[in-house]
Amino acid sequence: MEKAKLVAAKPGAVGIAMVPLALYYAITLLFLTFFDKKIGLSYEDHMSIVFTSVGKNEGTAMAIAMTAGTGLMAIPPAITPILQIPFLVGYLKLARKIKEWWKE
Repeated sequence: MEKAKLVAAKPGAVGIAMVPLALYYAITLLFLTFFDKKIGLSYEDHMSIVFTSVGKNEGTAMAIAMTAGTGLMAIPPAITPILQIPFLVGYLKLARKIKEWWKE
């Protein structure tokens, strides 16, 4: 509950922290997609790695967000799910297109 109050009281800090988090998720998803295909992983293994890596590396994402200079330690852990879930759902929505690309 305290995190919610802090997030609501500091919308500017939330915006600052969201930028590096969004970049982290976008870069990680793109990198893993191209790297896994390049090294010859199967599509199924790739999807497993993506969801394990991006879904479980909240600590890394939080550390990146904290380097944004907010100094408000509670904000990154509170907003990480706000971005993590849409990025993973969006990636899942693209699964058919990614699978087609994987077969090429």
